Amino acid sequence: MPETKNNRRVRFTRSALREALIDLILEKPLVSITVKDICARADINRSTFYLHFKDVTDILRTTEDEIIEHMREHTPTHKRKFRDRLSGADPEQSAYNEGDSGAVQCAGRPIFCTQAADHDV
Repeated sequence: MPETKNNRRVRFTRSALREALIDLILEKPLVSITVKDICARADINRSTFYLHFKDVTDILRTTEDEIIEHMREHTPTHKRKFRDRLSGADPEQSAYNEGDSGAVQCAGRPIFCTQAADHDV
């Protein structure tokens, strides 16, 4: 997506959309969530949604990235400890690894997406 301004209005809109997505994920399977559902929950027009995101997958991945970045900023040692817990001791022996974005991944997909795909969501 094109780089958007980071003013208060944009932050509010993106936050409202993100919160709507999270609320909907808690209520129903991810595959049944539509852009229309997110916009209705956030009380945002669909055209505004498309100014910020391409589709539901885009907002999901962006939200995951923002959560991971927030974790990195507030717990700088979490990555090593988390990786050690998942793998036992040797990160090279684990099915979990760090992807290009720095997100912990399993089979090349972020853990959240992997868990969602493993369940009938």
